[in-house]
Amino acid sequence: MLEIKHRKTHVVLAQFDAESLEGRKMAGSRLRGADLSGANLTGADLVNCDLRDADLHDAHLNGARLNGAYLDGANLVHADLSGADLTDASLIHAELQDALLNKAN
Repeated sequence: MLEIKHRKTHVVLAQFDAESLEGRKMAGSRLRGADLSGANLTGADLVNCDLRDADLHDAHLNGARLNGAYLDGANLVHADLSGADLTDASLIHAELQDALLNKAN
């Protein structure tokens, strides 16, 4: 069982019967404030997800689908977004220092 918890309150936001989030379909999930630091979200479907204020530093989001996702205030420092689709995503006040954005849309 894999749990995603809020980065400050540690309340469980989502549970998955899986070992990894790689390639996982999570479209429309409410993960506001989630602690996903260092998570392997390679190829994940995060379309229309609420990831506002989430901690995604050092996360692997290469090839992820983030169309229409809310990443306002998210920490994406050192995140790998290579080849990710960010079409219509909101990144207001998101931290992107040293993020990899090669071939990201």
